[in-house]
Parts: sequence; structure tokens; C-alpha cells
Amino acid sequence: DAMGPELDAGLLFGAGGVEPDGCFSLAPEAIGGADFRADVIGAWAELVDAGADPSSVVAFASASVIGYELARTTTDGVPIHADGAEAMVGPGVRMIAVPSLSAGQTLVADVSRLFLVVRNDFEAKFSDQAAFANDQALCRIKGRFAVACPQPAKTLRKITAAS
Repeated sequence: DAMGPELDAGLLFGAGGVEPDGCFSLAPEAIGGADFRADVIGAWAELVDAGADPSSVVAFASASVIGYELARTTTDGVPIHADGAEAMVGPGVRMIAVPSLSAGQTLVADVSRLFLVVRNDFEAKFSDQAAFANDQALCRIKGRFAVACPQPAKTLRKITAAS
């Protein structure tokens, strides 16, 4: 849990200096729609037109955006997206909440064309100290990670309009 948000932020935005830019800056802007749902479906369509497998497209958004969209109702109080986030954006598009993304940032990606790169000095070590009294084992992970996106124009779309 402790490294998740930091790793997300680094992979999405980069950390500056000698580290590469994150994949969010590489993503072309999606053609906008009438609302968030239309934006995501439009981005999905652009990626499929570029050769993406329709079932490998994922929309990464902030939980606040997903929550806002799921909470929307008609004027009669009927939930617009009563069947959940997957039905909200259409068949084949999974929604994943990412704490590192703000309300105005959504990344739609063909995950079959994204690669997690782990440097060769990756290390996972378990403590040799007796921790059974607390039913726990201590583990330290050391590694450097990056995302490889050989074809950003065919793999990524970003939506920067707030919902």
C-alpha cells in the first residue's frame, strides 16, 4: 500500500530530473464528447480504430469522477448508471480508480500495448527476524520501474475535461 500511490504518480507523470516523463504526457487528447461517458467511449473508439483489441481497453480515472458519474440520476431520481461503472462506459471498457489522477485527468489505454519495465537490480528480501508473535513477516522491496509505450498514438488517450 505504501508504494502504490508513489509508483502510480511516477509511472503516470514521471518524477522529473533524469527520470523519463510519465505516460500521461505522451497520450494524445481524446476527441471530446457531450459528457464523461461520451469522452470515454470516444477514446475507446479511437483506440479500437487504431488497432486495439476492444476488450483490452481500460479507463483509469479518479475515484471522485467515477463516483460522481455513478451517482448521477434523472430528474425523477432514477440512477442513470444503475448497473455500475462497466455499464456506464459500455461493453469491454473497464474502469479503474487511480488516486494519483485528479478529477480532470482520465487515461484510456490499450493495456495489451503497455509494458511494465523492471530494472535488473530488483530485490525482494524477507526479514530473518522472528515475527511470528505478531503473525507477520517483514519484506523490503527495492526496484526501479518504468512504463514502456512504444506507440502512444495507438495505445493512449487522455481526457482532461472535468466531469
